Amino acid sequence: MHYALFIGVAVLWSSSFILMKKAGECFGPLSIGALRVLGGALALVLLGLLLRRRWRPSPRDWTPLLVIVAIGYAWPYCLQPFLITHHGSGFIGMMVGLVPIMTVAVSIPLLGIWPTPRQTIGVLGGFVCLAAIVGDGILRQVPPGHLALAATVPLGYAVANTLIKGSFASAPMLPLTMWCLGICTLVLVPIACARESVHHREALGGALAAAGVLGVLGTGLCGYAFYVLIQKRGPLFAGMVAYLIPIGAVVLGWLDRERVTLTQAMALVGIIAMVALVQAPRRAPPEPTSPPQAPVGSASTP
Repeated sequence: MHYALFIGVAVLWSSSFILMKKAGECFGPLSIGALRVLGGALALVLLGLLLRRRWRPSPRDWTPLLVIVAIGYAWPYCLQPFLITHHGSGFIGMMVGLVPIMTVAVSIPLLGIWPTPRQTIGVLGGFVCLAAIVGDGILRQVPPGHLALAATVPLGYAVANTLIKGSFASAPMLPLTMWCLGICTLVLVPIACARESVHHREALGGALAAAGVLGVLGTGLCGYAFYVLIQKRGPLFAGMVAYLIPIGAVVLGWLDRERVTLTQAMALVGIIAMVALVQAPRRAPPEPTSPPQAPVGSASTP
């Protein structure tokens, strides 16, 4: 089941960048972020009522919860549409491939988990590939400030994912995701209504459809499924989905006539290789030729 969730999240999140691009034909970045969390929150509220899942954060939960909402929801959901408008969905989608590498890095201070030598090589190699993407972006006249902003997205996701594992390991994921989306909705919707308006109304139907799919499926249901993966399999296993997302984002961007350079493609392959190196399963120790004898009086399991 976990692998089915993994594949479903990868497929839907791969399309989220092109959906943000299509929604951007009528809505500003704040509005896209607001519509996204609103659709996701409504979907999970209905699912929560159906499954009767309840949970309320304790006083000590509020600090990590608000940090997760800020850096894992509000910031990337509003920043990504802005960057996509200027530089295309495929290029921005590539940056998500750094989430697993950054997850290894931030797990040191947040969880006290140190990387193995293999993981260290993967982290360093991933940053080399990121430098190649950044260099290619500079050649394409992408402002350095925009490149720096794009790099904050996978970093925010990595910190948020690690906080979920460290602070909410026993919390039910459906209500937790509802709380995150609900808080973010209360913040973003008023700001978007005050600062942005709808443009190009002739394309409003398609933009609303894109925002609806992005919110209900890509944000609500996928967000819940992703948190289940974090809780059950850990942030590194769940973060591994990020190395499939850029592939879909680049392909869909290319089909939408976006430019994809050879340097970008090679750097993306390099990031995938580094993540595969980090996530490669360890070899199991050889099984003994004869099973050990259980001590007298010990219980056995079938």
